[in-house]
Amino acid sequence: MRSCPYSFVVQQWSRNRASQTCERRPISTQVHYQHLESRPGPNYRQLWVKGRHSHAEALYRVTVGAEGRAAQGVAQDYDLPVEAVHEAIDYAMHSQELLEAERTREEARMQQLGLHKPPFVPLIRPQTHEPLLG
Repeated sequence: MRSCPYSFVVQQWSRNRASQTCERRPISTQVHYQHLESRPGPNYRQLWVKGRHSHAEALYRVTVGAEGRAAQGVAQDYDLPVEAVHEAIDYAMHSQELLEAERTREEARMQQLGLHKPPFVPLIRPQTHEPLLG
């Protein structure tokens, strides 16, 4: 990997090999998350909450906006230490470009599969154009 101008390097995985990507965070604010982790797989590069099937961004989204909730309440609802919620908020605030790119990619995939409108189940297989039921 070429030299990263920032100090925050995220370990990422593809199907066959590990790679590293640098995130935009000034060198003076190097961060090591205790409650977040990367996971192998081809679909997402964003961090996950350790030991859970939840992206860090999901915790962040519950805490922002007009109906955003306090970190303490979210931690209690998800049975997590409040520090995990604070880490998720910090990560999401500093990884907006990555998170936006993944949301855009996921929305395109949902539209391609016909899952973007009710009843959220495609009536036709996308590649074969055969009915799923019947």
